[in-house]
Amino acid sequence: MINKVYESFPRLVYSNSIINECGGYFQNKIEKDEALTQEELTIASYLLSYLPTQVKLTKDELKNYFTKEEAFMLISLFNSTYLSNFSSAKEKLISEVRAAIYYESIDDVYNIDGEKLISKLEKLTEFQAFTVLSMIEETFFQGKVSDGEIKKIFNID
Repeated sequence: MINKVYESFPRLVYSNSIINECGGYFQNKIEKDEALTQEELTIASYLLSYLPTQVKLTKDELKNYFTKEEAFMLISLFNSTYLSNFSSAKEKLISEVRAAIYYESIDDVYNIDGEKLISKLEKLTEFQAFTVLSMIEETFFQGKVSDGEIKKIFNID
């Protein structure tokens, strides 16, 4: 049963759900006869309360890691992507960027060095890549965002 918590967890993280929403989310996602136990809800609540702090600390690690143009390119690549449908955040980032560079020359569109960006992505830890996807999705929830807001989300001076 605990696997159900972890299977449903990514969407909760990306949508920045608050702990109070956790129980309702899982209860609605799981068939009534398979409702989560109180222990499972407690674990999910703990994970949701712990994760934002870790994401913020990781954003601090990534300060000025990307240029503004790289951030805009990453956001554009995932514009209509449902971000919980992947097993590895790092593989998702790298494969999407590689494909967009190869098939669409998106690095030329944003005037960036595509190979340098791929190299940066390859150096990320799995959790740093997860945090990058979280930052991308954070821009989606804000709707139309300014250059300044993008820089703030991606921690760019």
